[in-house]
Amino acid sequence: MFRTSNPVERYMFGWWKNKPFVITKLDQLLRLVHESHAQPITGESQPLELVGENELGVTFIGHSSFMLQINGKNLLVDPVLTKRLVLLRRQRRPGLRVKDMPPIDLVLVTHAHMDHLSLVSLRRVVRATKRLTGRAPEVVVPWGVEDLVKRLGFSRVHEMKWWEQARGTKPAGDDDPLPTLGRANVPGYAPGIRRVCD
Repeated sequence: MFRTSNPVERYMFGWWKNKPFVITKLDQLLRLVHESHAQPITGESQPLELVGENELGVTFIGHSSFMLQINGKNLLVDPVLTKRLVLLRRQRRPGLRVKDMPPIDLVLVTHAHMDHLSLVSLRRVVRATKRLTGRAPEVVVPWGVEDLVKRLGFSRVHEMKWWEQARGTKPAGDDDPLPTLGRANVPGYAPGIRRVCD
């Protein structure tokens, strides 16, 4: 049973003994939003420890976000670096701030859920890399996600279908962010929607 001291919430939800499914889900969302704002944000962002050109560096940023340093290249996986995710507020600061990152060569986005694909964060990464190097990073996305990222300013958008593999994305002689590192898009199941029409 939904319990609250708020008279408006008590009026809206308290008179249902067996609430409809939609009301139950709305109730859960309201509680989750309230809880996300109840405590102050904890943790501190740290400077990135750069590794040598022949070393591998993996830095956990938060939730599903990672910075990978491979063969002298810098990759971001699912960068979500904002304070808020629609109505929810993050509980911990991201481990890295965009302003403390080196130029990014490639961004990998695993799927279109908002906790993995933050348009605001992607725009910031593109702008910061352009400021540092004069060029934008490339992005690799799953099939059907290109429309969400194509207007963010990436120099190139690589869309991959399930089980598709890629090694080297440009003709010989061009500056490929990962000429020797293979990429494969394997199917995964993560129920949920990004938009009402999904």
